[in-house]
Amino acid sequence: MYIIIERNFVFHALQNVLGFVGGVKSSSPILGHILLEVRNNNLFMIGTNIDIEIVVYIPIYKIYDIGQITVPAKKFFDICRALSVTSKIILRYQESKLFISSEGSSFSLVTFSPLDFPNMGVWDAEIEFTVSSNVLRNVIELTQFSMGKRDVRYYLNGMLFEFNMKNLCAVATDGHRLAYCSVLIVSTEVDINSSFSIIVPRKYVISMTRMLDVNEEKIKLKIGRQNISIVVGNYVVTSKLINGIFPNYKSVFPKESKFVLEVAVKKLQQAIKRAMILCSEKFHVVRFLLGLNQLKIVSSNPEHELSEQLLDVVYSGRDMEIGFNIYYIIDILNVIRSNTVRFLLTDEHSSVKIVSYPMDISVYIIMPIRL
Repeated sequence: MYIIIERNFVFHALQNVLGFVGGVKSSSPILGHILLEVRNNNLFMIGTNIDIEIVVYIPIYKIYDIGQITVPAKKFFDICRALSVTSKIILRYQESKLFISSEGSSFSLVTFSPLDFPNMGVWDAEIEFTVSSNVLRNVIELTQFSMGKRDVRYYLNGMLFEFNMKNLCAVATDGHRLAYCSVLIVSTEVDINSSFSIIVPRKYVISMTRMLDVNEEKIKLKIGRQNISIVVGNYVVTSKLINGIFPNYKSVFPKESKFVLEVAVKKLQQAIKRAMILCSEKFHVVRFLLGLNQLKIVSSNPEHELSEQLLDVVYSGRDMEIGFNIYYIIDILNVIRSNTVRFLLTDEHSSVKIVSYPMDISVYIIMPIRL
């Protein structure tokens, strides 16, 4: 390999690739490397942490010799960052080392054999289609906080995506709460009669939100039997899917709700934040005391300290006292984009349905805490 390339192209690509590299503390040292490959007049940069793989290609200023090598990702990034913004970089591979030179500076880095670099392998995409990056990002942001973390039920450590009749549904649950969002996707590449679902790992879902910040109106999704790829501009991010059966989330939705609590989102957010000051750090319990057009939010701690927040609300049901995990309420209020939120209640012990009003593309289910 012997090429000349613009520093800015390399630097900006490395900024994104570095987030997917295993790092120096990885079990295998090569996971701290990225693979560089010259082909089709582009430099391909590939990074992986075994679970997720990212590929980015950038144009080459001048090619003298093609080839592929691995290079320590963090050291390569630090070198590029230290070079002049307008500089060009010469990359030359010789005797198991990568020689980097630019404007009087020179470096040599130890490399590994590209044959030892792990990759996702070749797989066939059964479905390919484009979708608005804003739509996909919004769907993920409205639901991702409910995904499980290191749950023994491995299928909860991710997000369910359902594609059905031009609708995209995203569902996440950790067994105590559930987030659901459904939107219409406009793509002529998806058969209107097609229907399928996949479970995407948590790490990849979070990575998708980061990649969707790239200024691209449309992105491409490629889905196979065991893999998923997202194509954003000159980036391709791939992950394995979770092979499991997602629980029947529709059975969790309350069949009927007897009472409706309607409250302004900002007022409730501010009251919850005040209540959190004296909330038990161990149990995180906050109590909702409901009366005619009034909501009293009560929190306490083992030191017998007490906080009471009184709000004017819209509520005409019977008096009720319900306990919630305060952080579950905060997470929902942080993503709701409307000015008003509705709590659909049955009794003190049944699951509670929470929706934004009047926009209701997202639905949240939380289980109350027995007081």
